[in-house]
Amino acid sequence: MDDIAAIATNKVQSSFGTASATWSCWRAGRINFGLLKWPLASTLGGAGLGAFAVTIVYTRWRMVLLPVLQIAIALYFLFGPKASDEDAHARLTPLAYSTVAGGGHRFL
Repeated sequence: MDDIAAIATNKVQSSFGTASATWSCWRAGRINFGLLKWPLASTLGGAGLGAFAVTIVYTRWRMVLLPVLQIAIALYFLFGPKASDEDAHARLTPLAYSTVAGGGHRFL
């Protein structure tokens, strides 16, 4: 399996998990979609740019970079700060989050 197919498979799996969590939270009344219109639009744009970037980046770089990034992410979640009640409140405004949502995580 080539690396782009592996990335696509992983993205499809994570999309179903995200959709399931979103559906549950929406039904419980925990999501205000009015506040999320810009972050959602930004994420959609970032996803498109990320998909395009994957097609133009040299394959050898992807084969080296992706495992390194995955290991770094695993180490962060293993040794990084744990979630607490302090994390339950938003630290970013919807506009600031839109910037992060649209660009930052699309390269992973």
